[in-house]
Amino acid sequence: MKLFKCDETIPEREKHIYIKEKGEDTTQFLPSAHVETIPGSLSERGCSYCGAKLVIGGVLKDTIQLIHGPVGCAYDTWHTKRYPSDNGNFQLKYVWSSDMKEQHVVFGGEKLLKKAMLEAFAEFPDIKRMMVYTTCSTALIGDDIKPVVKEVEKELGDVDIFTVECPGFAGVSQSKGHHVFNMGWMTDKVGTYEPEITSPYTINVIGDYNIQGDTFVMEKYMEKMGIQIIAHFTGNGTYDSLRGMHRAQLNVTNCAVLRDILPMS
Repeated sequence: MKLFKCDETIPEREKHIYIKEKGEDTTQFLPSAHVETIPGSLSERGCSYCGAKLVIGGVLKDTIQLIHGPVGCAYDTWHTKRYPSDNGNFQLKYVWSSDMKEQHVVFGGEKLLKKAMLEAFAEFPDIKRMMVYTTCSTALIGDDIKPVVKEVEKELGDVDIFTVECPGFAGVSQSKGHHVFNMGWMTDKVGTYEPEITSPYTINVIGDYNIQGDTFVMEKYMEKMGIQIIAHFTGNGTYDSLRGMHRAQLNVTNCAVLRDILPMS
């Protein structure tokens, strides 16, 4: 096993890396895998919250992504993926956080969350969609974000908000965040919006996150074939298009490891 110089301060990483020498049988030196991620540590593998926000939700191009927790959780999942969009890369430019401090951990952060949500909508009046994520800090103290979300929706009237309750400690890796987000979306939001149908052939593109613009290429192919893409899950996608996924006649996957991203029955 080989410990890289850059990892010398984290010796436990040694068991995850092996450099194969000529003629060696690597089956004798299999690296450790599926080892629980330590919440709060920045490593090669993200936490469950990271899997929900950075990999899935944060890709949407028209949605405020508000993280209820310390500002570090927001910074850790901001502007670190190659997910461009055709609206000026709105989702890459901004990060929102309730900026939880020590006093909020002691006395609760629900009032702080509501204040942050109202401020975010006020600063971006053209954006009417939001996703709110819990983190380790807010989940450990028991902040109940769903009632806060309902208050804001009722107060503002024209907004729609999705809650993602998947703190970093929820699973052994970011994969847990994929599942929590995806299944929550299918249960709470799919079927709550009716898309405009412009073709007799409709599909959803699942597992495409527009890494370096591959979604743009696929859109051109589908358009030439007369196929309407109802929703991209989630590359260059919109919040409402994902709510209308139930109107697609076919789900098309574009990910070799989709079983880990979006389980479907």
